[in-house]
Amino acid sequence: MGGDDYFSGERGELRFGKVSVSVPDDHRLGELEKPRWWRLEFRQDPARHVMVLGVEDLAEASWKARLAESLEQAGRDDILLFIHGYHVSFADAARRAAQFAYDLQFAV
Repeated sequence: MGGDDYFSGERGELRFGKVSVSVPDDHRLGELEKPRWWRLEFRQDPARHVMVLGVEDLAEASWKARLAESLEQAGRDDILLFIHGYHVSFADAARRAAQFAYDLQFAV
């Protein structure tokens, strides 16, 4: 299930979770690869496009535990905080955050 199918633009309760996003092997710095009609690409392909692969709901305690584990595995105390703008869908924000993290070689 993609991010836009999962969350709407309506205000809701605070939720915790994890989103998985693909970044293609031939990703170009600063690009957000997506299907292009002039290339006759009409569907997203995780091998060629930055796309939401799935969303996992987590309880707050589970989310905090996973965050602590990720920080420990990375060997750093750095967190990339991405605040998206107004009228940005969940999927677009997740795709852009993943692209930034990848381009900055941020430990994931």
